[in-house]
Amino acid sequence: MRAFYQPGSQRLACGHSQTDVQASISELGPAFRPNMAHFLQHSGYLKADTAKVAELKARYAALPGQVPLIGVSWQSCNESARRSKSVALDQWEPILKTPGVRFVSLQYGDVAKTLLPVAQALSSTTRLTLLPTWTSSPPKRQPWTW
Repeated sequence: MRAFYQPGSQRLACGHSQTDVQASISELGPAFRPNMAHFLQHSGYLKADTAKVAELKARYAALPGQVPLIGVSWQSCNESARRSKSVALDQWEPILKTPGVRFVSLQYGDVAKTLLPVAQALSSTTRLTLLPTWTSSPPKRQPWTW
């Protein structure tokens, strides 16, 4: 592949007789996509399952009190990143006591055993409605996750 020479570009000798000009990879973008019209139009790569979205919305709407929902994921499934990207759930306690919001689990897998002690510890100091959606709707781990 050859980068197209533009007036004002500097020709560099690179020792290859077939090379007219040299361009860094950062200069190739404008050569192939000079403006937004040159990009393919699409509606995104990932789409949520509309039936599951509707089901979760209905579940959350049925919860008592109309408060903002805040999703929490506390542990990485990537073994090499787990230490730097994970926080023990009991360390979330000060945040989970925030009034006027409801926390829901975005954590993959069966987390009921992990959540039960935290829910019991918080039940005497905060609303009982703080954690129930975590145990009832943990998302299923998809085969494409890492």
